[in-house]
Amino acid sequence: ERAPDLAAARARVASARAQIVRAETLPNPTLDLSWNTIPVGETNPPGLSNSLANVPNYAVGLTQPFEIRKRGPRQRAARYGAEAALWDAADQLRQTWLDLLAVVGRVASSEQRMAALSGLVEDAAKLTELQHRRAEKGDAAALEFERARLEEERLRSSLAEERQKLAVALTDCARLTGAACEPFGSAEQAQAFFDSAVSRSADSLEHLRAKLDDRPDLKSLAATEEAAQAAGELARARVYPIPRFAWGAQPDDQKS
Repeated sequence: ERAPDLAAARARVASARAQIVRAETLPNPTLDLSWNTIPVGETNPPGLSNSLANVPNYAVGLTQPFEIRKRGPRQRAARYGAEAALWDAADQLRQTWLDLLAVVGRVASSEQRMAALSGLVEDAAKLTELQHRRAEKGDAAALEFERARLEEERLRSSLAEERQKLAVALTDCARLTGAACEPFGSAEQAQAFFDSAVSRSADSLEHLRAKLDDRPDLKSLAATEEAAQAAGELARARVYPIPRFAWGAQPDDQKS
């Protein structure tokens, strides 16, 4: 609902539908009103009373164009263009949904690795402390203590790197959805997401195989082709003139 990319796609769909309304609307008639021979200064003959009523002439005209073999192609081009925009939006929705699943998968993977690394860090910290005490009493070489400390630092660095990956994945999720994203909270919930995703992907694969011809991008290409053909027909119809029915009236000649 709030994804920025999908908001732009919805705007394109709305614009394409507005083109349909425009194509189906009859052209506006033209109304002409004129007030001619306006007297300025002395009249001829001079001294004419009420010159604004006797000298000028007034005219009114109404013109309506009639298109020949143009409205049909224009309307078909607009309809197919709107259909193509709608299928493009559906395809973008599908791509956004797949990208979102991939990002959520990254979040779940990071949480699982963080849970495993957290346990390893705790064990490494205990081992480092143990080796430190043994080295102080002379039961172990100082090299063993340094080795345990370096291993603990390596695990802590890996844990910090995984936390950074989780933050990046949450940022990507917020960019896709236009809303704040939260982690699963535990490795168990992250694993539940993977289990449900595996079952959904198996069903989706069979569904896609059964309906390969229903891909939105292919339908958009077909609609775009139809719109282009209608636009070509409209261009060829420009050889036909546009007759205009005009009606005009003006009062009888007045004394001047």
